[in-house]
Amino acid sequence: VDHKYVSMTKDAITKPLEVLANVASVARKLQPKTSLVFICGEFSRSVSKEKKWEGPNIKGNTSQARRNAKRRSVFIEKQRSKGAGGNKNSGGPEPLSVRKACSTLQSMGIDAQPMHVVLGLEPNAGEGGMMSEEEEDGNLEEIELPPVLVTFEGSARGLHFDGVDIVFVVGRPTSAASYLHLAGRVGRAIGTAAEDTVGEVEVRPGTVVSFCSKGRLTELEKWTSQVGATGLEEIVL
Repeated sequence: VDHKYVSMTKDAITKPLEVLANVASVARKLQPKTSLVFICGEFSRSVSKEKKWEGPNIKGNTSQARRNAKRRSVFIEKQRSKGAGGNKNSGGPEPLSVRKACSTLQSMGIDAQPMHVVLGLEPNAGEGGMMSEEEEDGNLEEIELPPVLVTFEGSARGLHFDGVDIVFVVGRPTSAASYLHLAGRVGRAIGTAAEDTVGEVEVRPGTVVSFCSKGRLTELEKWTSQVGATGLEEIVL
């Protein structure tokens, strides 16, 4: 298995549209027959409604006490603004749904389909949930696959397709173990059907492509070494 990466700026790596544009560019460049796109980490988090802050509750028995309370509330508000980067909408990268990722890739000329739809699973199975035990145990190589399947990081466990050429890792996997599971979707051992090779096993080569900033490159190198990779190659677009 080859482990490769596309270098992006710290700002661009937080923008789903720019990351997916690079996914499309790599797909056009490498021309995989079948590939998997895993939405990970910061992009796969659910959208949570932040509790609205009601503002300061100024109390005090004297005018001096009320002034002190107001100063404290102003300080707290400054800290809240600083923590949010001064922007109410800057709580991290925008969450990315499977359907949105597919529609974005399709607009870029890439035939991308939600994995849970292609496999005939329930619509909510691909929205951040884990696959059932029956689905995890199934071998899915007989299903005719589109060039690009999109799903969430949590769906990698137990997933097996014969013939996957590339795994795209969009976002930061939750751990080195999770990266191992994602990378394990390529380089799979498959049985041979020829009469003179019955019982032999062929390991199909594959590529794992990550998208990261320079600050995360050291971590990615460490993870790839933990899965036995001999090196990490940059894809220049």
